[in-house]
Amino acid sequence: MKILIALLISTFSFATNSFVDEVDTYFQSNELTKVRNQSEFQIDKCHTHLESQNTFGETLLYFINELATKKSTFLHISSIYKMPTKMADQEQVGLLSHPLCPVTKESLSKTIKNMPDEMTIELANRFAREHNELREQEDHAELQQLWGKFFGCLAYTESLTTADLAASEKLAKKYAPKNYKRPQGVKFYYDKWQPKVSRLNIGLYQFTPNYGGNIKPCVDSWNHYYSNESCQIKNKKKDALINAFGSTAQHFNAYCGVHKVIEAFSVQLNTSEKKFTHPQNQEDGKLKSASERCVTPHFYAGWSYNHFGPLQNSTKNNLKKLMSCLYN
Repeated sequence: MKILIALLISTFSFATNSFVDEVDTYFQSNELTKVRNQSEFQIDKCHTHLESQNTFGETLLYFINELATKKSTFLHISSIYKMPTKMADQEQVGLLSHPLCPVTKESLSKTIKNMPDEMTIELANRFAREHNELREQEDHAELQQLWGKFFGCLAYTESLTTADLAASEKLAKKYAPKNYKRPQGVKFYYDKWQPKVSRLNIGLYQFTPNYGGNIKPCVDSWNHYYSNESCQIKNKKKDALINAFGSTAQHFNAYCGVHKVIEAFSVQLNTSEKKFTHPQNQEDGKLKSASERCVTPHFYAGWSYNHFGPLQNSTKNNLKKLMSCLYN
């Protein structure tokens, strides 16, 4: 894996055409390949590699690469998930640092509550198998494409199909700061079924601008890795966070989307509770050491801090939609 990380750092390029074209074509749209306006938001001006890159596809690929090589720990509400509460005591995790666990009907019965159909299970397991094979082969380019397609499909299932509807514009005018103008492709959604503090959801991966909620680990990680004074998210009040999550190029929203998957992985690696990790991480009735465990994106939110409904089949059909996009 050291060789893989070195290759990822040295050979990163914006050759996004493969995965973004496939995903856009699947949805008969161009949301990932559409060239966006030059961003006026400071949060979108922190990465020199992205200065001339103005598509969501390029943004996604960049932060997939960043979080493949940057390893994180997860301290936010770690005690709830029976994890070590000191950073030094946790196994660090990046997007590619650990193998993915196999996905079967038996394993899903232990990790999610809504069982998908057999074809969806087969496709989810295919994704895990391909990740592991490419990781073993240290094929950095294909791993980027695989995860790029994953997060591209996820962005469509979360927001891109309905981002520019009139309802989105109306909500932006109602809740955003007065000087904010909603960029194209940035969805505003109000979920009345959520607790009041998390009803407003913004952007590619639908985040709530509430630092006291589940965005805290993303904000803290961003501030840790991008310490340039102008890039720091110091103002953690609602209006400032709306600007951060609702920016033109969606840099922070994309970063947080990838980081959310890593947070779920971190719980599975570091928990001392069997229920919060994949059943394969048990041996002779005991949990394996953190470094020997596998991880899976398919976990019920209350057990592994999963942000994304499609990954846990929350509607009983959205995991199928996601996997069908990946392997149609």
